Amino acid sequence: MNKDEERQRNQSDGWSRAEVEAMLPAFALRALEADELLAVETYLRGDAAMRARADELTASMHGLAYSVPSVAPPPELSAQILARVGAQTPPLTAPASAASKLTRPTAVSATHFRNRSGLGRRIGIWWRANAASAAIGVAAAALLLFTGLYMVQLQGRIGDLEDQLSAGVQELAALQAEMVQIEEVNALLQEQIRGQNAQLASLTSADLVLALAGTEDAPNAGGLFSLTADQATLVASNLPPIGEDQTYELWLIPDGGAPAPAGLLSAQSGERAIWTITVPLRSGEFALVGLSIEPAGGSPAPTGPIVLLGG
Repeated sequence: MNKDEERQRNQSDGWSRAEVEAMLPAFALRALEADELLAVETYLRGDAAMRARADELTASMHGLAYSVPSVAPPPELSAQILARVGAQTPPLTAPASAASKLTRPTAVSATHFRNRSGLGRRIGIWWRANAASAAIGVAAAALLLFTGLYMVQLQGRIGDLEDQLSAGVQELAALQAEMVQIEEVNALLQEQIRGQNAQLASLTSADLVLALAGTEDAPNAGGLFSLTADQATLVASNLPPIGEDQTYELWLIPDGGAPAPAGLLSAQSGERAIWTITVPLRSGEFALVGLSIEPAGGSPAPTGPIVLLGG
């Protein structure tokens, strides 16, 4: 600080150049307290550059005021104001002691300015803190709203996916059940194929093969009899159905002899039936093969209709 600045600071009750410069906008607007105004004017009298700056700000402020276009008041406004003034009570005069206290403003000190500036800063900080808190609150509310909407959409999407998953699980269960049925049918067919292959093998290697024809009691029936050692296989088709108290019975008939019972054959579903049984006679010991319908438990000699016969 040079000597001129120190002298001016002492004349303005300790105010520095920076403090006075900070007060110039309020000085131009005439918004200072009386003691502050006195201190600034005291300083400006000793600093021509600062005085020029203050005059420039004051002129700018006045220019702003006159730059606003004037608007003529309504004609009835003057009468309304005069009527209100007439209705007012005369103003009270202030006591002499109070007036004497206001006759001369006192110079404001730098400490007082700094105290006022500190209060202003605290007010500014408080305002900014509250503005920041409000902004944070608005942002938090917006975030909460966005999160809520997103959660609603997400829950809807999850519900759709759960429905699709449930439908997929049901479809998979149906396919698995169908696959089980297919596997069961396939196993049955494989078993039938194995049986037919075994029968075909027995026919090709059989000691005896005889074709059987239907009789008058079963004209549409037909069959094939094969014998390997004592193992006989009978394949029949279009046999007449039998009741629960009946059975089929196989007969081996020697040339010129009585029919010998060769085994009871249970009913089978479908148009075709296949049986494999052990018989009492070998190839060459009989000439004909017959099949009859007998009571359940069989008969020692044919009593029912003969439905197949051949030899």
